[in-house]
Amino acid sequence: EFEASKLTIQTISGAAAMLNESGKSPTTLRENVTSPKGTTAAALASFTDAKTGEIIAAAMKAARDRSQELA
Repeated sequence: EFEASKLTIQTISGAAAMLNESGKSPTTLRENVTSPKGTTAAALASFTDAKTGEIIAAAMKAARDRSQELA
């Protein structure tokens, strides 16, 4: 579990640094590392199939709505 957390932190830190330093959009950076029919493409397809974007948008809306109620 510790190694998984460590790898996750390193991956996110590296991605954030690349985004900050490159001046490129997140989409462009993702396209640059996504091989056709590769592992990243498979993961992204699973996110689409699971409607991950919709789930995240709904969660953000719920948090916003609740913060407005608390204000």
